[in-house]
Amino acid sequence: MVSKRIYQAALWLYPAAFRREFSSEMTRDVHDAIDETRREGRRRDLLALWACVAADLARTIVVQWLRTGLPVLLLCSAAGAIAAASVAANVLPRAVLAVPSAAHDRDVMTLILLTIVVLLVIVATILFTFWFSRPMFRRHRR
Repeated sequence: MVSKRIYQAALWLYPAAFRREFSSEMTRDVHDAIDETRREGRRRDLLALWACVAADLARTIVVQWLRTGLPVLLLCSAAGAIAAASVAANVLPRAVLAVPSAAHDRDVMTLILLTIVVLLVIVATILFTFWFSRPMFRRHRR
């Protein structure tokens, strides 16, 4: 049935560890409830069941992702990057950047500037990820 496949696809929104542990039980329970409601033949009850299932999915997906700590990690990484950029912008002296007059030189300068920005974002992401996820790895190994 399409409805059962939709539910199984929605289970992929859960964190992997939670999905591995509970997805078979959750799928079986929902399939049993759908089959029972269909046997009774009431379309209104089937819609109510799907409304409850959708609300439960939305609530538990958010709760399970919050329990993994990943949203906190992302928020702290973003806050750290914004704070570092703000401090650097306020502490470093302002310098006038002379723009070359030749178009080719401007293109090369723009390319170098964009490359440096991308590399700094990558390095900051890697550093903050290791910094915040390291205590989580130690906690889960025990």
